[in-house]
Amino acid sequence: CPVVIIRNRKPLYGEIVHTIMNLLADLRNYQYTLPNVEGLVIHMEMGTSCIKLPLQKYNEVLKVINSSNEHVISIGASFSTEADSHLVCMQNDDGVYQTQANSGTGQPRKVTGASFVIFNGALKTSSGFLAKSSIVEDGLMVQITPETMEGLRQALREKKDFRIACGKVEAGDRKS
Repeated sequence: CPVVIIRNRKPLYGEIVHTIMNLLADLRNYQYTLPNVEGLVIHMEMGTSCIKLPLQKYNEVLKVINSSNEHVISIGASFSTEADSHLVCMQNDDGVYQTQANSGTGQPRKVTGASFVIFNGALKTSSGFLAKSSIVEDGLMVQITPETMEGLRQALREKKDFRIACGKVEAGDRKS
């Protein structure tokens, strides 16, 4: 497939000031990084999100953990053939980013795939939340406490499953 250049066309994306890339910016080296682990998939269903890491990519996962700072782990994901829809982020003419779930089947969505996951370990225990998850652009951000972040890092190093309960501390209905 040939690459065609259209001179003087408008860029697809303009300012990235108000995007997730702000969180991922390495200001010392003036670059944005989102390491990708081939085969990692993110599945979001009603009330639950599941991040599946391939065991054969353990060394890549370790590299991501070891190269990330103490408060943020960000990982790019692969396209999931198991998901019936995927998050897509677009920038409108006003510069505002909008997220939508695109489904090729025309059927109701059951499992939605995402392009990345970010674990942000700066959630304060005084916030009243165990953890918070949200869709950000075409990915998933999970805000967790520093203690949960340390537990996540340890579980990843030991190749163990790790569950993060989201919601208010006193709430009975929690998402994971």
